[in-house]
Amino acid sequence: MINMRKKLLFILLFVILMPIYLSSTGCNFSESQNKIIDFKCKNLESAIRDKIDNPSNNICVSDVEHITELSLIGYEISDISPLSNLSNLTELNLNWNEISDISPLSNLTNLKILYLENNELEDISAISQF
Repeated sequence: MINMRKKLLFILLFVILMPIYLSSTGCNFSESQNKIIDFKCKNLESAIRDKIDNPSNNICVSDVEHITELSLIGYEISDISPLSNLSNLTELNLNWNEISDISPLSNLTNLKILYLENNELEDISAISQF
């Protein structure tokens, strides 16, 4: 009887604690949305963390796909590749940064307004379809 209680207690704890552990990653569980975004530029990561109010958990595609407007003026951002995950972005201000490659923006089909003043750009052909 005691052995059965221990097993039942273990199963109960497992059922209660497992969802808590799994949710601690900060990502939901659908295949395409649980991809963790890799930030090479810590300044961009910090700005996105502030925007989504996520100071420490992993940042997943599902965490950023609701963002429609983003202002990143003067953050000294050099790598914007994680912005390719912001599929609903309509307005983006990247003025006064250190960006030299804007090709990650090429698939943001909802993007209507883009500011790129004072960056290190030499080629903007990646966004010629806008």
